[in-house]
Amino acid sequence: MTTRIQPPDIEIIPPGKNAAASRDGADPLAKDPLLTWLAGLMDSAFVIPGTRIRVGLDPIVGFVPVIGDVVGTFVSTFIVLRCGALGLPRIVIARMAINVLLNSLIGVIPIAGDIFSVWFRSNERNLELARVWLANPKRATTQDWAVVLGILAALCTAAFGIVLIIAVVLRGIWEIASSVF
Repeated sequence: MTTRIQPPDIEIIPPGKNAAASRDGADPLAKDPLLTWLAGLMDSAFVIPGTRIRVGLDPIVGFVPVIGDVVGTFVSTFIVLRCGALGLPRIVIARMAINVLLNSLIGVIPIAGDIFSVWFRSNERNLELARVWLANPKRATTQDWAVVLGILAALCTAAFGIVLIIAVVLRGIWEIASSVF
């Protein structure tokens, strides 16, 4: 008698489709329509005329220096906190926070950050994380936490690098300005 090894069960998610639905086919986030409305408003509310590219308010308000990025981060954080109130575990909330942090860090780069926000869509990614967990809750593994902590360490290092570069540039400008005047 030979034992046949079964291939792993891999789920391929078509683009634009929800990866998760409850057993009855309903959207697990239907209990809180504000979440889906806000995420859509921030990430994909409008279509750029003549294209199929969708943009939301996040990249649009991001063109306003500082204030736009703060507003976008505030709304994204609200979405994460509201998802936390649905009972999501810390690992899912941590992954959501990393998405917001990444969008916020890159978002401070003029124009490039706004283009990144159009592509990345952190709020819709976060709702997808919530849908997947709500449809099929499972315990976090050590490997899950290791990945999250590794990404967080990389983001903190990148943030420190950005601050260091800004400080060096500002110091150079200060030295040039003080030698001229």
